[in-house]
Amino acid sequence: MIDSRCVRYLPRILALAWMLTPLLFPVSAEAQACSNVVTADVVALDQPWAWNRYGAMEPQGMIYALRHDVVPASHNPKDPGECYAGTLKAGEVKLREDKRPRPLVLRVNAGDCLRVEFENLLAPTPADEEQPHTRAASFHIVGLELRNVIADAGANVGQNGPAGNGIVDPGDSIVYEFYAAHEGTFVVHSMGAPVGGEGDAGSIGTGLFGAVTVEPAGAEWYRSQVTEAILESTRTDDLTSYPVIDYAERYTAAEDCLRQGLPKLRMLDSLTQEIAHSDLTAIITGRDGGDFSAPYPRSTDVYPNRREPFREFTIIFHDEIAAVQAFPQFYDDELEFTLHSARDAFAINYGTGGIGAEILANRLGVGPVHECAECLYEEFFLSSWAVGDPSMVVDIPANAPCDFDTLDPDPATGIEPCEPDQGPKATMALYPDDPSNVYHSYLNDHVKFRNLHAGSDDHHVFHLHAHQWMRSPLDPDSTYLDSQAIGQGSAFTYEIAYEGSGNRNKTVGDSIFHCHFYPHFAQGMWSLWRVHDVLELGTELDGEGRPALGSRALPDGEIDAGTPIPGLVPIPNQPMPVLPAPVQIVAGEVDIIDDIDKLREALKAGDRDWIFPGYPFFIPGISGHRPPHPPLDTLDDGGLARHVVSGPGLATHHETRLDFSKHLVSMPVEPRDEAGEPVEKLAMEFHHNPTGYQQPLPNGSPTLKTFALNKAKAVSGAPYADPCVTDAGAPINDLRTYKAANIQLDIVLNKSGWHFPQQRIITLLEDVQPTLNGTRTPEPFFFRAHSGQCIEFQSTNLVPDEYELDDFQVRTPTDILGQHIHLVKFDVTSSDGGGNGFNYEDGTFSPEEVQRRIAAIRTYNGCDDGSTDSEPSFECPEARPHPTFGSGPDVNCNGLPDYLGAQTTV
Repeated sequence: MIDSRCVRYLPRILALAWMLTPLLFPVSAEAQACSNVVTADVVALDQPWAWNRYGAMEPQGMIYALRHDVVPASHNPKDPGECYAGTLKAGEVKLREDKRPRPLVLRVNAGDCLRVEFENLLAPTPADEEQPHTRAASFHIVGLELRNVIADAGANVGQNGPAGNGIVDPGDSIVYEFYAAHEGTFVVHSMGAPVGGEGDAGSIGTGLFGAVTVEPAGAEWYRSQVTEAILESTRTDDLTSYPVIDYAERYTAAEDCLRQGLPKLRMLDSLTQEIAHSDLTAIITGRDGGDFSAPYPRSTDVYPNRREPFREFTIIFHDEIAAVQAFPQFYDDELEFTLHSARDAFAINYGTGGIGAEILANRLGVGPVHECAECLYEEFFLSSWAVGDPSMVVDIPANAPCDFDTLDPDPATGIEPCEPDQGPKATMALYPDDPSNVYHSYLNDHVKFRNLHAGSDDHHVFHLHAHQWMRSPLDPDSTYLDSQAIGQGSAFTYEIAYEGSGNRNKTVGDSIFHCHFYPHFAQGMWSLWRVHDVLELGTELDGEGRPALGSRALPDGEIDAGTPIPGLVPIPNQPMPVLPAPVQIVAGEVDIIDDIDKLREALKAGDRDWIFPGYPFFIPGISGHRPPHPPLDTLDDGGLARHVVSGPGLATHHETRLDFSKHLVSMPVEPRDEAGEPVEKLAMEFHHNPTGYQQPLPNGSPTLKTFALNKAKAVSGAPYADPCVTDAGAPINDLRTYKAANIQLDIVLNKSGWHFPQQRIITLLEDVQPTLNGTRTPEPFFFRAHSGQCIEFQSTNLVPDEYELDDFQVRTPTDILGQHIHLVKFDVTSSDGGGNGFNYEDGTFSPEEVQRRIAAIRTYNGCDDGSTDSEPSFECPEARPHPTFGSGPDVNCNGLPDYLGAQTTV
């Protein structure tokens, strides 16, 4: 029986449904006039790939690509630009050797139409048992308006028969047309095999997805990062100073036969209106490389100079990736369950960096962390100093000689699980224009993130450190965000506030972004945004593809020549950063060629070029090891001065289903001046520049615009980018200081007596003892401050250096704690509360870790054998009581006071 109330409201319900129909099903735009028609020649193909440098693989990979980036399977890998005769055949093709497998990104301007000429080059039968049995494919864009017929949807729905559903078998082709009504980004995937397999995702689970991004009306698109060779080939100057770039330069047959006649930097061929490049990153400008004009939104307080060009980062989340894991321990009967939540399982743009493989690599003595005794557990897995940049692909992975057949062999074969050879193996990073999941920009570059979810099983929360955006960027009163929930098939654009790169306080360095569900984060769903402060024209390579002797490259704990820096193309109408001081990599380590003191003198004298090495070369880390704490950071060091581990050490460790503990025994260290090493002082002086630097444009013309930097002097917690300064450069002196400590206690959670024996919380210093002895109820810690005030947070760590085994977690090292906060401004190198990318390790050691490090240093230096001075020194340190808490009790009964060596940092 139908409720009479339903009948009463039925006309209204039907009227509302009719109104919503255009929103649910994009209306055909056949009547719309296209300002232009952009063409993309796209194929689908089987393409295995490596997820990272540790050996995780995707043998079942399936991708989209532009036709001119695909070659016959027999093509010579030593000459990616070699021409070939004949046609491409389904199942007999591969991606060019010099192009990294990445999700395809097509671009079209608002008001234009997109014509996709699609051919299915998938093998007629599955190339791997993890691939869908159905080999038909299509190019389905979620949410973009269809241009002509329902077959443009590429979906087998309703009564659309084989001739009208837009899905084609291997070897067949079809043309789709779409209308781009407004700016935004849209998920692309195939509806040929939409279900089945991992996460019931069909071909999405094996990588057959991408994006179409609609740019502002009339926009031009340029490549953002290229190789050093390509960027140099576009220069029209004499190569001795600032580049003068021809953004319209095209390939010759001698340079690249397959790309002959295509533009090198322009992503759309202006002669044919065909898409030439499908990069994840791009520079988006107005006409002739200039600013945008109306109707592009006007500037606001949060978005000043809004109509300037911007860089674009396409960030596609995907999950349930079914990767072949790097090490046999992931398939071990005893460890499989323990390691399940730390495997490589969540990804960004066909790259992943799960914590499990990095910890196992360290314990097995392989990869860049093969000799890192102080790499204990969670604290190092995001540090590029220790593990290299995320999702980097190398010539010889860390798990060699393990391969697909020996990682998890069928017992019936009689093959034993492999054991990786110890020590370093990789000799070069591949794909120098796209070597890792690091996305690059220059300080002051405007930036938009295009975030899409092409996964199948989980929702995610995109979170970006040190930068923010407005929920509704056209509304000045909109919510200010640095996190966004995102579900399958959906997409968001994040227009970064305050001129993008570096935020309002112009912070240089690595800003991590990741899924805020920590299990997804720890299983690989994270990447880095690297903001540069000097001109990066790319790493010059030798004939084998390695950084040439004396060239500028990144330090690496495994690769002696270092890893390549992409050539970061300057935005056409923006002032370029300064030219960097010469840097080279020697045995994996940074070597600043010129004398630092002379460079500082030249900077003070007004010189700007070839004076400052730039980020990350002023961070005095040692590759393959954890980086030092920031300068000016430590108020009380507990007897352990600022330092960095300088070579192989010794440690005991366990890898069982209940215990992943690790303890230092012996380690060598080098001192790092708390006030800053000379190169750090050079960086402080460079970044303290109230007027910025008057720099030329990429066309060689002078400009009144400046390359802006932070205007404040170095302070604790912000040596390079103090947030306590106005846009005009005046200091903000309204400072609020919080002095707090991290403690551990057994907290009762309800009247039934449920309790957490190892709860870690923050409390004010004066509340520590009352909270521990039960006279004060434990409660969450709140910062409170007025808008416009600054906060200095002084953190003391009184927490044990291990989390003991309980019903939920294995015994785990917890040697350091950081303090990360959302939505406020800070120096990302030094106050992020972590050790991300090539930043410092911003945190406070546990007093027990201070004791262990001191003991290991003393053992290495022979301090207790009677051969050295008995007085405390850097070589033979001694732990000190904390000025507030003294030495504390000995709760764990190990014979050492629990607070001896406690540190306080800013």
